Amino acid sequence: MTVCDTCGNDYDKPFTVTWSDGRSATFDSVECAAAQLAPECNHCGCRILGHGIETDEGIACICGDIIYHVHDSLIDPFHVGLASEPQVTGNHGNSKRHEKAAIKKALNSGTFVIPIHDYPARVEHGRILSRLGDSIPGPETPVDHRTVSESRTVAH
Repeated sequence: MTVCDTCGNDYDKPFTVTWSDGRSATFDSVECAAAQLAPECNHCGCRILGHGIETDEGIACICGDIIYHVHDSLIDPFHVGLASEPQVTGNHGNSKRHEKAAIKKALNSGTFVIPIHDYPARVEHGRILSRLGDSIPGPETPVDHRTVSESRTVAH
């Protein structure tokens, strides 16, 4: 079996990527390949697995699949201990601490966040200001942040 050049896993179905200059690397997954091949976002440090977007109004951070649902994760997070903490998806190979850090970096890295599974949002100082529809820039709907301390209720 062949060892992955990124994680060191000994896997029976590896693949090899060869560059035009003759260098090559062996990987056991697309995730490990992306860790070495994908460019890094200058704003938040996440690996870019698609195209970044710069608009006249600011930078749109599209740094992967760290935010599933803007409302439940960032505007009105449920099942979180601290009001200022985002709700993580738990859908990653990293720890929850790393996922929270990636979310916070994305929220502080540009003017917009564009989740893969939700509509985009305008961000300022790490908080969602408004939601957008199908375009950036475009019509915006302001949001009302509700924390447990503000609403005096806990979501179930």
